[in-house]
Amino acid sequence: MTVTLDTDPPPLKAVFVEGTLRLAPRPTQLTVGWMMVHGLFEAGTAKAPFQHSFVLTLTGQDPTANVSCSGMAMGSKFLSVMNGGRISLHSPAGTSWTKLRRDCAPGEVQILVDQAVNWQVGDTLVIAPRVARPGQTERRVIKSISGTTITLDQALGFPHSGTAPTVDETTLEMRGEVARLNRKIVIQGDAASTALNYGGHVMVMAGGSAKLNGVEFVRMGQLNQLGRYPFHWHLVGDAPGQYLRNCVVNSSFQRGFVIHGTRKVLLENNVVYDSGGHNYSIEDASSTDNVLQNNLALENRVLVLKERTLAGQRDNQAANFWIRAARNTIVGNAAAASMANGFWYDGVTDGPTVFHSNVAHSSYARSVRNDFVRDAGLLVENLGTGRLEFSDSLFYQNVNGVWPTESGAQTYRGLAFADHWVSSPVTMDVTGENTVFESPLFVGRTRPSSKGENPLSAGLPPAVLIQYSGAAELKDPVFAKYGNNILLSSNDIFVEWQAQFFLSNSRLIETSPSSRNLHDSAITTLLDTSYGLGIGTYSPSFHPQLSGTSAELVSLGDSGDYLRGTKREGYGLLRTEVPGGDYFSLPWHEPSFHAVRSDGLRFADEEINGFRLICGGEYRYALEQAPAESTFFITLDNQGFITPGVAQNVEISLPLATAPRSVARIDEVNEDTIPAAISSRLSASPSKADFLINPSSRYFYDAAAGKLYLQADARWLVIAR
Repeated sequence: MTVTLDTDPPPLKAVFVEGTLRLAPRPTQLTVGWMMVHGLFEAGTAKAPFQHSFVLTLTGQDPTANVSCSGMAMGSKFLSVMNGGRISLHSPAGTSWTKLRRDCAPGEVQILVDQAVNWQVGDTLVIAPRVARPGQTERRVIKSISGTTITLDQALGFPHSGTAPTVDETTLEMRGEVARLNRKIVIQGDAASTALNYGGHVMVMAGGSAKLNGVEFVRMGQLNQLGRYPFHWHLVGDAPGQYLRNCVVNSSFQRGFVIHGTRKVLLENNVVYDSGGHNYSIEDASSTDNVLQNNLALENRVLVLKERTLAGQRDNQAANFWIRAARNTIVGNAAAASMANGFWYDGVTDGPTVFHSNVAHSSYARSVRNDFVRDAGLLVENLGTGRLEFSDSLFYQNVNGVWPTESGAQTYRGLAFADHWVSSPVTMDVTGENTVFESPLFVGRTRPSSKGENPLSAGLPPAVLIQYSGAAELKDPVFAKYGNNILLSSNDIFVEWQAQFFLSNSRLIETSPSSRNLHDSAITTLLDTSYGLGIGTYSPSFHPQLSGTSAELVSLGDSGDYLRGTKREGYGLLRTEVPGGDYFSLPWHEPSFHAVRSDGLRFADEEINGFRLICGGEYRYALEQAPAESTFFITLDNQGFITPGVAQNVEISLPLATAPRSVARIDEVNEDTIPAAISSRLSASPSKADFLINPSSRYFYDAAAGKLYLQADARWLVIAR
C-alpha cells in the first residue's frame, strides 16, 4: 500500500510502514510514539527535495519502556528502519557551515562570512570560539543578511577569529566556524524530553537503508540508554550508498551521529553542536571504510554514564570525533571546542589511516576521571599493531595539540601547530617505538595573547614535550616565533626520565638564540648543523654512561655541559622493583644496586628510578647485588630505537645464591601485586651458549658462579626464587 500523508493527524501511538509512506507537498507535522519502517518512508529525494517544512515529533516519558517490534527490543520514542526498510528525507541543499572572513570583537553585531550563503532571517547560527575556554561558543539569530554580511539579533560577547595568518608560506586556516542549526525537516523529541534527558532516537539496522540530507535532530538521545542516540547505524554491515549530508544535531542528551558495526557510509557537511558525550562516534573495530568528510563538531559535554557498556566508552573524556577503527577516511573535518579531545583514535588495532586536511582547535581538557588522563586536539591512544599516519592538518589553541601515546608506529606528516599557550603543541609518551614528524610547523604565537604578551614571550611551553620516555624524530621541522624557551623538552610528572630527539634540516624563524637550548633530561641527536649546533649525539655530562665511545665534552652555554658522541645509540632505563612497591613513595629498590658495564665503567649507586644505559650488542651489564625478596621484577624501558640495527634489549647478569624457581615475562604488572597466573614462562638453558641462541625466551643460571643471565626488554621479567 502507498499512502500519501496530506494532513496533520492527531498524535498517534505508533506508525508501522510496510509499504510506502510519502508526504504531500505541504507543511506537515507528524506526532507519534514510535515508528518502524520496513517499506519506504519518503519526504523528498536527492533529485527532488521536499520544499516544505516537516516535523516528526517522537513522544514518550517512560525510560523503562521497551517496545518489542519485529523481534527486536527497541526501547521507545524511536524511528527505526530494518528488514528492507528505507528512509529518504531530503530538504533543499544549502550551506551547512562556513568560516568567518574577519575578526570579531565583543560588542559587534555584524559578522562577515567567507562565502555567500542561502541562509535566511530568523535562522539560528552558532559561532566557534577563538580560544580554549569553556562558554565562548555563541548562538545568535540572523536579524538581516546581505551577501556575506550578517547582522545578528544581539551583540557578541567574546572575540572570534576570522584571519588566516601565513607563516613560512603556509597559510594557517584559523578562521572560526559558523554553522546554521535549523533545517526544514526536523526529527525531535517532544517538549517534555528535557526534564528526563530522554529524547527520541533513530536506528538503522540490518537490512535498513537511510539517505538523509538537510535534517535537524532536536532533543534527541536518551541518557544512560545503550544504543539510543540521535542517529545510529547499528550492525548494518556493508551499507554503500547510505549517507547523512548537511544534517545537524542541535544539542542532544547522548552523543551525536554514531556508526556501529557498519561499513561504507558517508557523512558529509554535517554539524553536531552541544552533544552529551562524543559528537561523532565510530564505535567499534568492524566499522571500517566509512567516509567522514567536511563535517563540523562544535562543543560537547562530558558525561559520567552508569550503563555498563556506555561507561567503558569514555564519554567522560568526550571527543568531537571518537574513532575505534583506523581504516576510515577522515578528511576536511573541523573539531572545535571539545571539553576534552578533538580527534581521538582510541584503541584502534587496524590500519592504515586516511587522515588529512582536518582542523582541531579550542579543546579544553576538562575530562571527568579520577586518574591521569590525556586530552588533546588529536589523541592517539591504546594502539594495536596497525601503522597510523596523520597528515596535512592544523592544530591551534588546544590545551595540548597532538598527543601520541602508548605504543604503535605513528607518523605525522605536514602538521601545523599554532598558539598552544597552555601546554605543548606535541605532548607524547610513546615508548619503544619511532614516532616520526615530517615537515612539522611549530608557531609559538600568531598574535598577542589575551594578556597582551609579546609574540616572543618566554612563557610559551616547549614545542615538543616527551613524558615518561620515548623517541621523536623531527625531519625538516620549522620553529617560528619562539622566545626564551627550550624548544624541545623531556620530563615526567613525578620523576626524571630519559627521552631522545633526532633532528634534521631544522629551520628557526624569528626565534631567540636561547630557544635552541637542549634539555638536560633528553638525549638529542643532531644530524646536521641546521639547529645551530654541531653534528652529533648530545647526552648530559652527568650521565657519562650514555656517551658511548669517542665522546667529547662540549659546553652549550645556558644548556650546560654535554658529552657529544658520533654514534646514534639506543637507550634504555633498567629498573627493578619488589612486590608492594609504591610509585608515589620512592625509592622502589631495596637494597640499592651497583652495576658494571662490560667496558669497565662502574655505575654509582642506582638512581632513584633506575640505571640509564646504552642498549645493543656492544655492552653487557652486571648487577652487583640482588634483592633479598623472594620475588622481584626487572624491566627495561626502551627509548630511541629508531636506528636500524640497534638492538632493543640488553644482556644483564645478577648474583643469585640459588637457581630461580621461575622466570617469566608479562606485558604489564600491577605495582602492588603479582599476577595470579603468568603464562609466558622462560625456559632454563643448560649453558650460556644455549641461552644466547634465543635469549628472549630463555635464561641461564650459572650455579658455579652464582649468577643469573637474562635479556631485559620492554616487558617485565618476574624472577621468583
